[in-house]
Amino acid sequence: MDIQEYIKSGIIESYVLGTADTEEAAELEQLRALHPEVNAAILEFEQELELLAQKNAVPVEGAVRQRIFENLNLPQQILPRPKRKHLLVFSKSLVAAAAVLLIASVGYNIYAYQKMKILERENRDLALQRTELYAKNKTLQTRTETLNSSLQFFSDPSSLKIALTGIKETNITKAVVVWNKKNKEVRLSLQGLPAPPPDRQYQLWALVNGTPVDAGVIGDCATVCVLKNVENAQAFAITLEKAGGSPAPSLDQLQAMGKVPG
Repeated sequence: MDIQEYIKSGIIESYVLGTADTEEAAELEQLRALHPEVNAAILEFEQELELLAQKNAVPVEGAVRQRIFENLNLPQQILPRPKRKHLLVFSKSLVAAAAVLLIASVGYNIYAYQKMKILERENRDLALQRTELYAKNKTLQTRTETLNSSLQFFSDPSSLKIALTGIKETNITKAVVVWNKKNKEVRLSLQGLPAPPPDRQYQLWALVNGTPVDAGVIGDCATVCVLKNVENAQAFAITLEKAGGSPAPSLDQLQAMGKVPG
């Protein structure tokens, strides 16, 4: 525990003013016995309150003094002053009474300050929640737009659907490529490929005139992946490459392949 930060937290003032709860007071008592600086801080604040009360003590006329003592039920302790024989100073009891009022005022200010800090924290939490909801809404909106666009893309008569089947498994579809021969767009829907290792990434290739052409790495697609346009293709294949992709396919990591119909 950082003792200096603990002292600055306001717990000393709450303890002296009597606003600290039982658990806080018990903890402070333990720390007071273990750390001299905590005890010194408590004594210093108590002394500040006493000096402030004494500093604000004012002389009063006899009649006013009489009524104050009668209302407070305190003994009249008169201290004569040579230069003003009709003026009296407050007794130690009245100073203590003034200190109580001062403590109550300071205590209320501390309470109001703590309440303000709680409200500020709650406002920050609400603002954060609002930002998170906005971000989630934007993500859902983007996914919906992508899905709607993909549905239109799939229903286009120029779009060809190519099923990519696993190399080791026979006739098991691992992914479906949709390639539009008119606008050359390529989209991919993964079906049976497992999640790649953290340092690896799937990559799509188009076989153009017998040469593999990079069609893009496959990222975290919620529904359909939009990849690079391909001018012409006779087949598509997926390999498992290092994260970020590779300029040439690793044939020993070939995962799935499919021919373009027609």
